Amino acid sequence: MNSRKCKSLTLAQRFEVIKCAENNTSRASNNNNPSQKRKRGGASEDVKEALLKWFAQARSRQIPIYGLLLLEKTNQLANGSGLHDFNATNGWLERCKTRNGIQFKRQHDKKQDADDSGSERWITDVLPEILKDHQPKDIFNADENWLY
Repeated sequence: MNSRKCKSLTLAQRFEVIKCAENNTSRASNNNNPSQKRKRGGASEDVKEALLKWFAQARSRQIPIYGLLLLEKTNQLANGSGLHDFNATNGWLERCKTRNGIQFKRQHDKKQDADDSGSERWITDVLPEILKDHQPKDIFNADENWLY
């Protein structure tokens, strides 16, 4: 049989249970990584917050960011905040990226216009040299055959 005993809770205790459940639900909805079961903090929490702020600013200015740059910036921020014994490692960086949803995706911005003089020169100089070795029946669309 069941060895647990039924307890009756007071109204204040029930209210406290509901309040804790709502608090945990709101924290879980704010989590960037839904597979993470609990939020872990540490001595480097201030460094992480400063790094995320710097990362957002760098992304908004479209600065290319890679792992080594992120590690160096993390160590600079740690030394600046007084954590001289903190050393950011690749493992720390990977876990931080996973927890906070950081991805090193290439920033796509507006494409620049093509060089018109270069394309005209290619049509007048390079293309005739390529076409002179081929019969007209063997000539197809250049971009479909990767003939650039």
